[in-house]
Amino acid sequence: MIVILQLDVLKNALNIYSRSLFSNNEIYIGFALRLENHNYLNIFTYNNLKKFYFKQSEDIVFKIPEKIFDSFFEKKESNFRISYSNEFSFLINNQLNEFYLKLYGLPSKEKNYGFLYIISKEKFSFDEEKKNIFRKFISVFENNVDTIYFDKYSKYSINAFVKNYLTILRNHSRIIYEHSLRVSDLSSIIASLLNLDEESIFKLQIASLIHDIGYIWVSQKAISEYIKDPSTDNNLIGIHLNRLEEMFLGNVLMTPYVNIAINHHERLDGKGYFGKSNLSIEDNILIISNYIDEQIVLTENEDINFVIKDIEKKAGKIFNKDVVNVAAEAIKIYYTEFHTESFSDLILKSKTLNLFYEAPGGEVIEFSGIIEKKFGDIIHINSKTFDEISKDSILKLKITTKDFPEYAKARVILKTPYGYVLKIIETKISKKSKLKVFWGFDFYIGFKNDITPLLKEKLTPVMKNILKSKFKRAKCKIFGAEGIIFTINSENDVFKVGDVVIFHITEFGESLYIPATLIEKKTGLHCNEYTSKFFELPERMQAAIYRLIFRRQASIRSIGGFHEE
Repeated sequence: MIVILQLDVLKNALNIYSRSLFSNNEIYIGFALRLENHNYLNIFTYNNLKKFYFKQSEDIVFKIPEKIFDSFFEKKESNFRISYSNEFSFLINNQLNEFYLKLYGLPSKEKNYGFLYIISKEKFSFDEEKKNIFRKFISVFENNVDTIYFDKYSKYSINAFVKNYLTILRNHSRIIYEHSLRVSDLSSIIASLLNLDEESIFKLQIASLIHDIGYIWVSQKAISEYIKDPSTDNNLIGIHLNRLEEMFLGNVLMTPYVNIAINHHERLDGKGYFGKSNLSIEDNILIISNYIDEQIVLTENEDINFVIKDIEKKAGKIFNKDVVNVAAEAIKIYYTEFHTESFSDLILKSKTLNLFYEAPGGEVIEFSGIIEKKFGDIIHINSKTFDEISKDSILKLKITTKDFPEYAKARVILKTPYGYVLKIIETKISKKSKLKVFWGFDFYIGFKNDITPLLKEKLTPVMKNILKSKFKRAKCKIFGAEGIIFTINSENDVFKVGDVVIFHITEFGESLYIPATLIEKKTGLHCNEYTSKFFELPERMQAAIYRLIFRRQASIRSIGGFHEE
């Protein structure tokens, strides 16, 4: 991983030179790198008047208008007057409706890595003295652009590169394509449970997506026969691995990912396809992820307990022991919805059940009941009854057992004046996962006692404003299934360790109000950092949290902030 200190160099130069070049005028200075065609990645945008960087503009992919691109690409330096809202308006948070735009190519000769741009309300020009200062300023960017370009461009261009190959694979073999996506998901989950850093998770995601790309050179008939009967190998393993290596031969950007992908048929004991034994943690994660999905999905062996026992038996011989230890939990997270098990052996810790019923219209009824009797998988509960819930209705319930929460599905077989008689039809063990992702996004936090009564009211415009006034803005650092780590500006911080709060999070189409307790605080110069722990959550909310984590991990499959037309 390249540590980009060059960005700090550029920002320091900007802080120093902007005072001499632009005084306190309303000027916006930005830096963008070229991706493909007219698409650019904005690195930062600086507000010279107020001396801050626009957070929403960092690492945003945007498309510049064709006329601007053609003129700039030819001249390496261009000047435009913008009298309509476009992509550059967004980069400055629509601060100006009309403005002047100057573009300076970087570097000024030969390669086109990107450009420095200056946006101003009034037309301006440099006198001779300021021109010399500006040349020094530009030279700082030219001297540092190569390394920044390699690091930033690699991640965004690799997304597009891999996406193109995946499209070919999808058209050739839908089975192998979907297998690759699942392996990428599972690898990410295992890596997160092992607390690997974001860079390692990214490498694993890319390596997983391309690990079977060599099958585009194998006929669909041969692939189908091999999936039905792996003993009819016909050296398909060797063919698809060699094709993978040939496809990316000499591609410097893809080398770190190919080096992982090529090892997915190796073994810990050195008896794999290439006979390698010096395997990285990323190699070991991809090896077991590929094996697990082959066993559960491709061979249609849906007994996940058998697969878990299988990998545990092979730990230390074929698979890395540390990876096996968390892979079992990852299997339950990723592949398990509900599985049939005997309910009669459960040792109940509490006689109280939490029950959930989803009506046909989508309304969810939540209520609690007391277990009066239990015979095998039949339980009698004393509870409030509802008109919507009658014989043959399906309920979800949470049972507190001796060791862990157990979620179950039950059918109503009898409705009584005092409650219901239920038959347990499916159960699911739910040990709360340690799954987490590095994720910086803004959200809102408020005291639970202030927020909860308002959420029960009808949210009229007035009530929405009252609710909004109860929240403070914060920024997430790490988002996990058990809680989040976040920062909050000191001026907004009215919280302390032990406070019970509610987070309002709106990401990937989800809008969640999550109750939590603040369990740790680190005081900083300008902002404070908190560690929080979620309450014991209803299944549907816990599922929504998992969805957010998976979507965040899978977001590399889309290309930045745009899609090809």
